[in-house]
Amino acid sequence: YTGQWYDPITDSNYRGPSWIVTEEDGKKFMEQMRVLTPGKHISCPTLVAGDKDWEDYTVSVRMRPLYTKEPAGLLFRYQTSLMHYAFMLCDQKACLYLVEKEKRELLGEANFDFNCDTFYELKVDVKGHLMKCYVDNKLLIEAVNDRYSYGSIAIAAYMPTQFTDVKVCCDSDEYQNYIR
Repeated sequence: YTGQWYDPITDSNYRGPSWIVTEEDGKKFMEQMRVLTPGKHISCPTLVAGDKDWEDYTVSVRMRPLYTKEPAGLLFRYQTSLMHYAFMLCDQKACLYLVEKEKRELLGEANFDFNCDTFYELKVDVKGHLMKCYVDNKLLIEAVNDRYSYGSIAIAAYMPTQFTDVKVCCDSDEYQNYIR
């Protein structure tokens, strides 16, 4: 039993798990532990949760990338491993992508100095076609795109990264629409 989270990526060449639970000073983390070959990124180790019918929500996670040259972060309005939005930290930048099959369209980016020793809170607020992306409560990227209007959430990383404190919130109107 894996609870509400599932790994949508299957690869018969993998030996061992992509995700493990680790602990430091009493705090537990979901850790992506697979080291992938850098290069063309089609899909990466991902853990998905939530409901595919979610529309407008705010999702946040605290994460510590253990390698800063490859993407790690939040996926939202997640349809499949190859159809979603991705807010990622990589190579001293915060980037927002539209992922559609093998195509990755950069919707926005901002310089962001980060390291392997610090946890960062990534947060995405999505309402209608507007997406606002924050790191440590600082708005870094704002974009408009109408490709995906609903979907679940996920955490994802191409290299080892620790994730904790995942939160999803919505306003009372959205909640009432969802439970009907």
